[in-house]
Amino acid sequence: MDRYIYDRSKKQLCFMCDQPADTGEHIPPKCFFTTSIRSSCQLLTVPACNYHNESTKKDDEYARTVIATGSSGNKLAWDLLEERVFPGGSRGLINSLYKKMAPVGILDSSGEELYKFDLERVRLERVIKKIIAGIYWHKNGSRIPDEYTIAPYYWDPKMEGNQWNMILSLPIQHLGHPDVFQFRYGEVANDKNKVIIAMAFFAASHIILSSICSVEFYRKMKLLKLNNSRHEGEAT
Repeated sequence: MDRYIYDRSKKQLCFMCDQPADTGEHIPPKCFFTTSIRSSCQLLTVPACNYHNESTKKDDEYARTVIATGSSGNKLAWDLLEERVFPGGSRGLINSLYKKMAPVGILDSSGEELYKFDLERVRLERVIKKIIAGIYWHKNGSRIPDEYTIAPYYWDPKMEGNQWNMILSLPIQHLGHPDVFQFRYGEVANDKNKVIIAMAFFAASHIILSSICSVEFYRKMKLLKLNNSRHEGEAT
């Protein structure tokens, strides 16, 4: 059975490093779930040291607010905003996002002007990587090996049909509650150095895609992308 969880009675190592686990870390973060959902489902916990349990709490809140706001047409996402964000618990975060908002020149169905704000990708990246590392530990019972790395995520990626078909062939799984967080996980059939993880929050309002790959493979891909960018620049 490919399911591993934090067990306080056992000596386990952190899902992110080789330090002894002091506590359990929720994957995805507990702040993504309303109180009613948390009380009706068993949330996944993985073993974590104090640092990797505490270091991303503010980023967890940021990611929750950004993703739930972008999914506000979903009832669970709206309930989460009403319970955890609007009452004032994240007032500083809301104010900082409000200051960055800019009109996009488009009206919604009720005639209200729509706004946008730039994502703080680094903060969101930390949370996505933590979720991926947690899923990997949940599946394998160990952290991601040193010779592997988590590649940067793609938000609503545009992919060729064959790539999407490969991802869609992977079984849908969920953690915590199926309407809050679903994912697909599997090795790429023709590349044993790569694991694909596709995540959907709040009934697939957005798809976030990332991968675990060998450090050597990732370096080659970065070099190839850099060379392609240079050639495109020369061509123009």
